[in-house]
Amino acid sequence: MTGDTAEQMRELFDRSFAAPRIAAGEAHAIFIAIRIAGDRYALPMGELAGLARDRKVVRVPSPVAELIGVAGLRGEPIAVHSLAAWLGRGRETNPRWLALCGEADRVGLAFGDIEGQLQALPEQILQASGVEHVRGWLRTGDVTRAVLHVGSILEAIRRRCGDARASKER
Repeated sequence: MTGDTAEQMRELFDRSFAAPRIAAGEAHAIFIAIRIAGDRYALPMGELAGLARDRKVVRVPSPVAELIGVAGLRGEPIAVHSLAAWLGRGRETNPRWLALCGEADRVGLAFGDIEGQLQALPEQILQASGVEHVRGWLRTGDVTRAVLHVGSILEAIRRRCGDARASKER
């Protein structure tokens, strides 16, 4: 994230306190607007445990192509997977951000850039069907973003890693 982007995010955060309060019954969903391999996506904040930036990732050999390696976070190792690869977008060369997900088995989903934070009413999210790991489509202004389904990605990781572990044990 550039200094300009960080400043813009601070300004948006500060302005949010001056904005009118959300009326009862108008529950907004909060998203992180991100870019993966040049495309725009939205990560639901409620599905994340946190974000980390510029972590050293140690590459490890693995039959799981989407696994980049392992990073340390608060003294604990976490598996780091390429979010672009899980979405069929190839691999980004140097993803700077990790979306921290999962509870007992924390996973880092690596991606390139954060554009900011978004709020949306439920009716602003169009449902998606048949698109792997996409929950819906969010339109803000003239930009449409795929809303990622983090739970679906975590389940795919568990399945793929379990299959890799089982085939290695044979």
